[in-house]
Amino acid sequence: MSAVSKAVAVGLFGLGIFAVYQARQLPAAYGGMSQDVLGPGFFPFWVGVAVAAVAVIILISEIRGRGSEEPFLPREGRWPVLVLLAGTIFYVALFEYLGFVIDTVLFVGLTLWLLGQRPTVSLGAAVVVGLGLYLVFVRWLGVPLPPGPFGF
Repeated sequence: MSAVSKAVAVGLFGLGIFAVYQARQLPAAYGGMSQDVLGPGFFPFWVGVAVAAVAVIILISEIRGRGSEEPFLPREGRWPVLVLLAGTIFYVALFEYLGFVIDTVLFVGLTLWLLGQRPTVSLGAAVVVGLGLYLVFVRWLGVPLPPGPFGF
């Protein structure tokens, strides 16, 4: 039984429950399936439930001794995980200040670059992803996302 795996399972369970709690804090008209409309709380609620359920499965597997004997995170796999974790933290922290488009372009571009992609590929992919998500969510679906300092 790996103590690290147990700790990760408990952390994931806490994250899942936190997501469920936060999704339930949205107003009733928007939080779930009221009036035949899927509100913004619907997806995070069920993702939180799924994360918590997977954490319980991992924890039960570890307690029963069926977990893997290999390390949770091999040495060669640590850098990509740390880059994605740090990038996600900064993405969430800067979302309101930079706005959706700028924050998304920076997140995708810097993450790809730090993971070894050429700068031109990273920048191109970042612009395509940022612009594509903006067109789909803001223009097509009308989702109000933070505009940032430049209004987009």
